[in-house]
Amino acid sequence: MLVVYANSNHPWNSTHQTLLLLQKCKTSNDLNQIHARMITSGFIKNTNFTSKVITNLSSSPYTPLVEFARYIFFARHAFRMGKKKREDPYLWNAIIKSYSHGVEPKQALIVFCLMLEIGVCVDKFSLSLVLKACSRVGLVKEGMQIHGLLRKMELGSYLFLQNCLIGLYVKCGCLEFARQLFDRMPTRDSVSFNSMIDGYVKCGNINSARELFDFMPTKEKNLISWNSMISGYVKLGDGFESAWELFEKMPERDLISWNSMIDGCVKCGKMNDAQALFKRMPKGMWSVGLI
Repeated sequence: MLVVYANSNHPWNSTHQTLLLLQKCKTSNDLNQIHARMITSGFIKNTNFTSKVITNLSSSPYTPLVEFARYIFFARHAFRMGKKKREDPYLWNAIIKSYSHGVEPKQALIVFCLMLEIGVCVDKFSLSLVLKACSRVGLVKEGMQIHGLLRKMELGSYLFLQNCLIGLYVKCGCLEFARQLFDRMPTRDSVSFNSMIDGYVKCGNINSARELFDFMPTKEKNLISWNSMISGYVKLGDGFESAWELFEKMPERDLISWNSMIDGCVKCGKMNDAQALFKRMPKGMWSVGLI
């Protein structure tokens, strides 16, 4: 139970102090107490204050705080804003993110649909968040509808949105759609390439993955690119020599790189090579591997 002492920093004398107290809550009981005081103090009617509550609590690691932020949003903002304020999707995006990055990603799509229904202007961030949600739960049809909306709004030129779409199609196994989008992109980055390479690797099409890897500009290749190819070859069983070739060419390696190769050696019965690799492994990384 929260105990509030009467002093110059009394939370009911300041919205700032009230917000700080809210952030210290851990249980629903604590929140209920403060919510009641927010009502009696009149702070609940302060739009700037409730906006800060939503912004600060919607990304909290504590579920009760996130749920409280959502409650305040739907009770005080979602259906009570004037037309001018409804056009600003900032708070809506905060709530959608709390779902798309949380344990109920499907709810992000529901909030997004509500957003459209009541006339809130969606932006590129709204679209990226709902695409992430669709990707997490495999809602490819809904993702395609978002893709159509994105094109209608002429937001398709944003690289990070194109990458979201590629990630969605790859995650849902629609590699042809992903590749068509990839090939039409005027510019690509490491995320674009790595998503396609990972998709090909996971479906067992290692040759297409290698073609993209070789085509990928050197400046865009990172540890994710190299590790995806190495793990793909190792899983093939008969691709160990290709994995070894790439491993030796890597400009840098991490724990995943070393473990993939050692695992490949063991699976191929090359125990001497596995031991030799283990000895070559940097000691600091070896310690992390043990933990």
